[in-house]
Amino acid sequence: HEQLWDAISAAAIPIIHQFKPQDMSNIAWSYATMRYQNVQLLDSIAEAAISSIGEFSCQGLSNMAWSFAKIECTHRQLLEAISAQASSKCDAFSPQELANTAWAWATLRVVDRPLLDAISARAISTLIGRPGAVGAGGRKQEDWEAPSEATCEVGVSARGAVGGR
Repeated sequence: HEQLWDAISAAAIPIIHQFKPQDMSNIAWSYATMRYQNVQLLDSIAEAAISSIGEFSCQGLSNMAWSFAKIECTHRQLLEAISAQASSKCDAFSPQELANTAWAWATLRVVDRPLLDAISARAISTLIGRPGAVGAGGRKQEDWEAPSEATCEVGVSARGAVGGR
């Protein structure tokens, strides 16, 4: 299969700048799914993606990040471009897109506090919901009670001592 993947790479590299964002993320996803790494193709995809990063959908950003992480390719400039776009678009990300993006950064061991903060904020708002949304136990958010001091953390008493001492 290597010959086929190399032939696809050779055909795609000269025209990668003509690809639409979804096409770029799809080809990166295909290579990642097969765990086949062609450095020249990945560099070409990254370069083309950076120049058109504003046109990527949330899914495209997430898939691109996941794909590069899956084949353990840390392309700093691409990650920075994805991060900038994802941070500003996080409110539109689906839970799967949030998870894939967070997984990509964790897998590549890249710390990006603004992106992680944006992902966290979106995940929390999704989990908690908005006022009037039905949450845990079928109760509306405004009906939820704040936990008492004694139940805020497992193993910590009201006085803050571990083990209830």
